[in-house]
Amino acid sequence: MDSSSGDLSEEITAHLTPSLLAHAEKQMNEALERRKIRFGDGLLPTFPLPFFVLSPELARWKQQSEHLVSAVEQIAQEALTDDSLYSALGLRPDAKPFLEIDPGYRRVTMLSRPDALITQDGVVFVEFNCDSPAMMAFSDAVTECLLEIDLLSRFRDRIRSEQMTLQLLETLLGCYREYGGKVWPPTVAITDWPGQKTRYEHQEIARVFEQAGYPTVVCDPRAFQKVDGRLEVEGRTIHLVYRRALFLELLDRQSEVGALLSAYRDGTICMVNSLRSYLASSKMLFAHLSDNPSLLPDRTVAQTIRVTAQNHGQLRQDKDRWVLKRAESHGGEHVLLPNLAEESHWAQAWEDARSSTWVAQRYHSVPTMTVRRSHQNDLISERKYFNWNPFLFAGRYAGGIARASETPLISITRGGGLLPTISYEKATRESR
Repeated sequence: MDSSSGDLSEEITAHLTPSLLAHAEKQMNEALERRKIRFGDGLLPTFPLPFFVLSPELARWKQQSEHLVSAVEQIAQEALTDDSLYSALGLRPDAKPFLEIDPGYRRVTMLSRPDALITQDGVVFVEFNCDSPAMMAFSDAVTECLLEIDLLSRFRDRIRSEQMTLQLLETLLGCYREYGGKVWPPTVAITDWPGQKTRYEHQEIARVFEQAGYPTVVCDPRAFQKVDGRLEVEGRTIHLVYRRALFLELLDRQSEVGALLSAYRDGTICMVNSLRSYLASSKMLFAHLSDNPSLLPDRTVAQTIRVTAQNHGQLRQDKDRWVLKRAESHGGEHVLLPNLAEESHWAQAWEDARSSTWVAQRYHSVPTMTVRRSHQNDLISERKYFNWNPFLFAGRYAGGIARASETPLISITRGGGLLPTISYEKATRESR
């Protein structure tokens, strides 16, 4: 890998042969299949090497990530009571009644996952995902598979893996305690719409939770019922809801998820993330941080500005310098990168920006890494674009992944994959 992923990957690949890599790929796929780690209809795309980072470098990235979430939490708390800030963030007026519901715990940014680009100076954040971040359990599963394969066996004493699923459970239970939950162990419902590509991750999380002694069910948000004041699904009383369905989808389908929203409104259940996480989900957040640099002194956010009638023309003229994003979007939708999006899409986005909230974000080159695969008794080297995604639970770093892609608009389904972050120490004379 290029960038700051470090010299351990180079040390490993320097002695790589086609047969050794082919064996590692076979071991990896067998381990994924055995654990049923699937993404959509196929195995989760990944590689036989993780994203290696030197421990001191990762410590710096962790600190920068925690500074970011602290600043975002401050903005979200202010937006809860400041109507002018709420409006400035481009948040929907019809969402506000749900945000006024007290979830039973104070923090807004309980589970979050920023998107960052690696630079010589650390990281530059370009997105902040807080509504329903995913992939932490996938990362744990891939890490377990990686540590089984022979390719990494001689380096295991130098590497430190990250396990996030049990940290996720502890974070959920911490919210439940603050909420005042009295039933122990609480029964957990992991809820999302059917057919999601991450549905196998839900099952993996449920397996870990059950193994830890917490009854868990995976269900459609429409499957809940209110029975004698309790929230039930499949005949089981639910105390703690781990929400993976996006808030705006719940908002737009209120008539279908009435039991769940009613239980949240009357405090029958503890929900994580709370619906208030929407306050930290607008891409206008980074525009606010750009306008108020004192909130984030280390300046790790890409410069972001709101598209207005006053700057629309100049931004359009200089479009090669900016990424255009709709303030409310997810999954890479309504994100246009210079020299990548079709001209017709640019024209439509600029037109949409006249009537809805869009931001322009200073374009930073997306770094690349080299990944290797075996093919017909040969080693193939491929260049992939990648970003780094730290997970923060209750404001603290829990782990991270790199996502690789064929294009600068990062998506693991576009010829790339997920790589767990594994830190390592420099080799000592004895370990060489």
